[in-house]
Amino acid sequence: MKLSLRKLCSILFILAAVIFFSLSAYRRYKVRKVIDSTLASEHWQERFKEFKSQPRTTGRVIFLGNSLTELFDLGILGDSTIINRGITGDFTEGVLKRLDEVTSLKPSKLFLEIGINDLVEHVSIKEVTKNYRLIVKEIRKRSPATKIYFQSLLPVNMISTLVTSTQDVNEEVKEQNKALKELAKEQQVTFIDLYDNYVIDGGLNPRLTWDGIHLVDEGYTIWKNLLIPYLK
Repeated sequence: MKLSLRKLCSILFILAAVIFFSLSAYRRYKVRKVIDSTLASEHWQERFKEFKSQPRTTGRVIFLGNSLTELFDLGILGDSTIINRGITGDFTEGVLKRLDEVTSLKPSKLFLEIGINDLVEHVSIKEVTKNYRLIVKEIRKRSPATKIYFQSLLPVNMISTLVTSTQDVNEEVKEQNKALKELAKEQQVTFIDLYDNYVIDGGLNPRLTWDGIHLVDEGYTIWKNLLIPYLK
């Protein structure tokens, strides 16, 4: 028996909906797996263990973030007391998980750089912004005197894959930075625009990176110069 056009359209609609929700469920599962795997990894756990074993000196400047922060030789900022709390591969969720250790140090200033791994793994801009909001809330509850600084996300120049388009990631980076700038204004947090100093043709300037994501020395020198006014 032949199907009517109306019935055929209904079947196709249902099939499309099943595929859409199946893909969405798989994506959520994959994101959850990647984040859980990262937070359980030897490097993440060892770094966190190292942080907790260090002297509990309060009132210092802290840089909190992912690999871009971990690989940042903060000594070039001219203050040997600055504390590095970067962990390679970390997510906004990971920062929330280890925030107690940071706030226990009652930092005078906290420079936050996190979120690119979230976007690469398809965590939504809404979710990243929500986690930033929670980070601010927890810092202010546990260390109210701390001055908070959002550092904008940097563009990337990595090789696209079947599931991750570099162009799409960079578009999301721009949208995420807009959301963070708005959140900073709402929460009376200082927003530092790094992005404009690294982007060229919509991506990370190839001269400033060795792998399309991480920075060479020149890239960190630019970052240093942008930060100096906020450290004085």
